[in-house]
Amino acid sequence: MPSRGWTGQGDWNGFIPFEELPRLRNPASGMIATANERLVGDNYPWFLGNDWQPGYRGDRIRQLLSARDDHDIESFRAIQNDTLSLFAVEMLPVALAGTPRTDAGRALKARLAGWDGDMAADAIAPTVFDAWYRELSRALYADETGELFRDAWWFRTTFVQAALAGDAGPWCDDVTTQDNVETCDDLIGAAFDHAAAFLEVRYGPDPAAWRWGKVHAIHLNHRLFGMIPGLAGLTGLDLEVGGGRFTVAAGGYVFNDDNRAFEDVHGPALRAIVALGEPDGARFVILPGQSGNPFSPFWDNMAARWLADDPIPIPLDRDGIDAQYRLLLEPAPIP
Repeated sequence: MPSRGWTGQGDWNGFIPFEELPRLRNPASGMIATANERLVGDNYPWFLGNDWQPGYRGDRIRQLLSARDDHDIESFRAIQNDTLSLFAVEMLPVALAGTPRTDAGRALKARLAGWDGDMAADAIAPTVFDAWYRELSRALYADETGELFRDAWWFRTTFVQAALAGDAGPWCDDVTTQDNVETCDDLIGAAFDHAAAFLEVRYGPDPAAWRWGKVHAIHLNHRLFGMIPGLAGLTGLDLEVGGGRFTVAAGGYVFNDDNRAFEDVHGPALRAIVALGEPDGARFVILPGQSGNPFSPFWDNMAARWLADDPIPIPLDRDGIDAQYRLLLEPAPIP
């Protein structure tokens, strides 16, 4: 929260001693991985921040690293492109235990049967799951937060799971009549009913239009020309992508906006893999390209390669660089 900066009470009052900073050196597992999750336990005495991500992405990275001992550039490409959501895997039993009240809700729930939690671009189940989760979280705290709900409405995975387990107080107490109080089980089932109505209104009655890559597409606009009518369409770029907020191939979306629900707005613009022991062991790709000029051929020339995760090899040693990359500037002849 904002503090009175002129009083000095909110100023930093020192530094964490260097020897007490979090560290990990040559772990027995042979790997070091993080994905913005909390790196220390509850007994760590120093304040490092309070805006940590859930550990699903980091756990999945470590899971994939542990799956084999002979990693190479190709296996790391597969890790970067992994779209399995451990959050979805964790929440699927909760969703499948729900009892929708409408035919549309029951049909929607059936689309999750047999789904493994992979947020693949060509699948409908990821859209169904995320629509259900949005409606479940809305049902949990919209009534308690009132006018503040839109600002408070976010993924809040830890809170939702604690509320369903009864560890966060009586959040599943939406009173529908004086004699009827809904339970968490009621809200879990009703979330399918509301999600079915939302998807039909937002994307139409044909489930084919609910495909995850279509509703979760990236809409890239040039920072300047994207604001100018006529030029926005010429300089814009749309890409259908998989993944989600809790997958290694991250693709976060605006949670609290029905009009932009599921639209990919946050993810890895730059992908890099470097094998330090190989002279030509570096691979890079950046979205959409290296030029900021939307009329340059280098503005979006890497978009297709980024989408396919087809990185460009860049040598690390001087001889390799000189052999492959040289820019020759020649002055125009003097008339």
